Amino acid sequence: MIHRALRNEELFNVYVGQRNYMSRENVMYRTLDFHQTFTFKDALKNIDFVFLTVPENFSTFKKENYENFLQACKLSGVKKVVLLSVHKANSIWFMPLQQVEKLLINSTLNYSIIRSTVFMQNILRYYQVDIETQKKVNIPNFNVKVNWIDASDVAKVLLNAMHDIDFLLNKTVEITGLENRDFMEVTAKLSASTNQDFQYKVGLPKFIKKLPVIDRLVFTILSIYYFILGAPTPTNTFEALTGRPPRRLNEFIMRNLSVLMPDKAKNTF
Repeated sequence: MIHRALRNEELFNVYVGQRNYMSRENVMYRTLDFHQTFTFKDALKNIDFVFLTVPENFSTFKKENYENFLQACKLSGVKKVVLLSVHKANSIWFMPLQQVEKLLINSTLNYSIIRSTVFMQNILRYYQVDIETQKKVNIPNFNVKVNWIDASDVAKVLLNAMHDIDFLLNKTVEITGLENRDFMEVTAKLSASTNQDFQYKVGLPKFIKKLPVIDRLVFTILSIYYFILGAPTPTNTFEALTGRPPRRLNEFIMRNLSVLMPDKAKNTF
């Protein structure tokens, strides 16, 4: 989101709200801590549009923090809140995103809710350590079909909603990628693209193992839930909203070959 917004400086002045200041060129920071409501007022001063997402750690989520933040948005005159949610969030009762969606819809704020399927970037976020060190993809259930979408494509829809107040005004939309692929197919694509022998095995990736117990449990439950639910039928919603088809998994892998190559393979080139 930040990267794409900064490429459109004539459209956006980008402010990043977070607990601690981190230096990054062309980005302005404001202190924002969801556990400290006194930070809301200054963080939202002269802000027209808010991009909101929910931290992945279920163990730290508190509904009242988001309720207070949305109230602060109203008091600060925010014109619209754009929420990034996930596919079928409304049907997963234990997910924080379902609660935040309801809070936003009932807040009287203008909003757009964009529900996304699984980011291709998760291959790097969750599995990169396993890929680089073991040439393996550790997954809770390898039979699960997943609909993959590039996060940069999702960002395009989100930024359209933030640039144009009427775009998806007070609407919830689900966008999908073009392909449903299980992890056997993903590892096969990795092997073919990198000329390496990648394998999959049942288990949690190292990234997930480092999380608190409740977050690991939720990750596993979600995998089982999506196995039961099944992958969504790919739609043309993204193309209808943007005028082009979403990127394919092969494109993402080829674009990130330098990151996906295991250490030994990297050293040979």
